[in-house]
Amino acid sequence: MQSRTYTLENGLSIVLHENKSSTMVTVQVLYHVGSADEPANQTGLAHLCEHLMFGASLHVPCYDTALQQVGGENNAYTTKDVTAYHCTLPANNLSTGLWLESDRMLGLKLTQTQVDIQKKVVIEEFKECYLNQPYGDIWLHLLPLVYDQHHPYHWPTIGKNIADIKKISLQDIQKFFSQYYTPENATLVIAGNFHSSQTIQECKKWFSDIPSKNKRNKKTIAPNKTPIAQTKHLTTSVPKPALFMAFQIPGVYTQIHDHLALFASVLNNQSSTFYQTLIYQKQSLSSLSVYLLDDFSAGLFIIEGYSHGLANDLSSLVQSIQMLILEEVNTLKMTLLQGIKNKKKMQWALTQIDMVSMADALAMGSFWGNVNACNEKILNMQMVGVTEIQLAVKKFLRPENCTTILYG
Repeated sequence: MQSRTYTLENGLSIVLHENKSSTMVTVQVLYHVGSADEPANQTGLAHLCEHLMFGASLHVPCYDTALQQVGGENNAYTTKDVTAYHCTLPANNLSTGLWLESDRMLGLKLTQTQVDIQKKVVIEEFKECYLNQPYGDIWLHLLPLVYDQHHPYHWPTIGKNIADIKKISLQDIQKFFSQYYTPENATLVIAGNFHSSQTIQECKKWFSDIPSKNKRNKKTIAPNKTPIAQTKHLTTSVPKPALFMAFQIPGVYTQIHDHLALFASVLNNQSSTFYQTLIYQKQSLSSLSVYLLDDFSAGLFIIEGYSHGLANDLSSLVQSIQMLILEEVNTLKMTLLQGIKNKKKMQWALTQIDMVSMADALAMGSFWGNVNACNEKILNMQMVGVTEIQLAVKKFLRPENCTTILYG
């Protein structure tokens, strides 16, 4: 994965990745700010700001309209750690994409009317995805159990509750943009068909005049409370009983995280003892999914299962799952692990074909401090053996490190 990196005088980090096989180009701007940077009484602020970025900037009445006129499309997302915006457009219109991103970095034309409209949109999203959807409130219950109240991962990115979103003011938003949406707090990635020497001059043209402010150091998040085994029963009306088991693990760019990501793929493998026992032999669950939350300072190893039995069977099922985890890791064979690693390698190869995914991987790596971090993760995974996984599982997937939510 070849790339070139530059830093403008105002502090903006730039990463260029050329791919002459494409006729398109992706422009991504990743701001080093997420929900973890919000004041505890203004949760949902980072996500609300994401919505407002698609309104009017200083010289562009509507970002979406201007981009669509040159054949482009766009999207964005907010996590606990970052907020990312990308647009993909024909390569010969790259300059338009850079102009649009630079103009909204320079400043937005925020009005109270725009803020009120987007707050309503976000509140409806909160209701639809978190309150009115079966199991949608899982993160509203799980995260506060896992993380203590002073930890910035204590709430989901959309916010802790609707009340917090409602009370965010125009002044709160302006302060947040002024504090975090600055060139020295951002990474610009361009991936696709372009010439680096010409493109870096375009970047200087559109971004170098944006004033920098005080350089912000990467936020240091204090360790979470000592984990304890805890279970919460929810009596919410749901289609079928369900369980969510969450184990606290290190952040995404750590070797332990890589080891546990491989083990999650082992458990998801339909030929594994874990999957076979729970789904087919004992038929304890009708469906099962194992995945990791990939946050920077801390992660979660999640086991999500849906039962076709009675809710009062779930507590004993949790104990069975914990025993099956140990059985699976103690009998793990290198042949199965190698197959998992080969699949990870193939998935990464496919990612490099998609310019949006490439831009995102490079931006995330740059934010972490190593632009090639994602590429190195895959290479490091190829070196992992059974012993490393066994050590990671026995250290982190312990019953006393498990927070469980039971529905039904």
